[in-house]
Amino acid sequence: MKRCAGLVSFCLLLLFVSPCMAQQSCIVKVTIESKWGGLGTSSKTEEVISRDRDGYRGKHDRIDARTVESLLTALREPTIAVPEPLNLGINQAWLDANAIPAVEKYEGNFDGAASNQKALYQTSFTDESLIRRVVPNLFNFSRTDDYPSAQVEVTFEDGSTVSALSTSQYLFMLPWKVKRGSEEITTYNADVSRAVAALMPKKATNRSRIAGDTLDVNLAEAVMRHIEQDWKLLNVENRVGGTLTTLREKYTVESADINPYHGVAYGVAWKGNQPHEENLHVVLRQASFPPGFSESAIFLYRDGKVSGTEDFLQNARKYEELVFSVPWLKTLAERYAGYNIQLLWVHDQSLGDKAMNLFAADMNAMGKSALADEVRAEQDKIALVTIQYGDYWLVFPDERIVLWRCSSVSGLLNFKPSDFPFQRCSDYNTVTGGCVGVVVLPEGTLAK
Repeated sequence: MKRCAGLVSFCLLLLFVSPCMAQQSCIVKVTIESKWGGLGTSSKTEEVISRDRDGYRGKHDRIDARTVESLLTALREPTIAVPEPLNLGINQAWLDANAIPAVEKYEGNFDGAASNQKALYQTSFTDESLIRRVVPNLFNFSRTDDYPSAQVEVTFEDGSTVSALSTSQYLFMLPWKVKRGSEEITTYNADVSRAVAALMPKKATNRSRIAGDTLDVNLAEAVMRHIEQDWKLLNVENRVGGTLTTLREKYTVESADINPYHGVAYGVAWKGNQPHEENLHVVLRQASFPPGFSESAIFLYRDGKVSGTEDFLQNARKYEELVFSVPWLKTLAERYAGYNIQLLWVHDQSLGDKAMNLFAADMNAMGKSALADEVRAEQDKIALVTIQYGDYWLVFPDERIVLWRCSSVSGLLNFKPSDFPFQRCSDYNTVTGGCVGVVVLPEGTLAK
């Protein structure tokens, strides 16, 4: 009995001293400083946890020693170079349990979704392989009005420290920059975040973000963004599936959406009580198209019906052939597949009336009304091409092309910004670039 009693006492003694023995030097203090600034009232939380004879104590409450030790364990774990679903707490059971609750919190368009759209979301959210592709998207955005920071320092009895710092806007405030003696690492270890959050007061600055409380909703939003193209395509299938069937006789439908948006070449500006114009937008390809080349067709959608598809199927080919006939443009399309070159079709032709009128206004403002008159005279024969986003070229039947608007270097098609005199456009201005109105000959040289 005495041997048993002695053994029990020895085990209890080991339990009491093991934290210090395991860590070489006992933790005497943990300091956490968390701040936030941005559009709103700034806030700051400072928490100091100290060791006394009875264990650890914060400002108001005693702290379980295991919670303190969990922080140190996390800080000493190997580096996690990229976000890992399992480390974040995402596994198949979690996905199955959170799919519907997460999207119910998401402020999106799920409530009015069709059954096949809801099925697409649930299948996607519970697909572990898809989630592995989506998770990195939770950690690659930026906000200009959000400036969080969190710093934690663990101090030992011998005066040495281990610390971690984050200024991340992301879930769990990942990544952390951890300093362990002379070693410094950057890690996406959510164990650090959870351990820090467990030591913070419930209403502490950034605590919810550090704890990853919105992981479910953020993941639902990321999944919805990932499936957006398929989601919209299902909506079009549900509303005008017959139209897509007709288009698929000659083209592959890469994406489709019905919306009231407006831009340089299509739609009606939202002014006052003026009714919006809804259009069916489809991106189409054929196997014969160069890589990176597609056709953006925009059809009027009114009273549940789409108009103009038959005209498109009969006449779009002449515009495609015209674009491909320009040697310089075809070479660039093949060489630079990443340029995302699109031929536009709006209602009944490539260069629609909205684009024509805007081109004329732009050229008149630049003192190039003669070029506007020349384009108007051949409007129904001219192909309107976009390069990337905000770059517009007009292709004449004689294979000359005109740079109308440009907002990106890639949209210049191997020219330099210094080759063109940019001016502010009359409407739909972009942050960079502007209106040009310069003619390029078929072989790719500027007209004199």
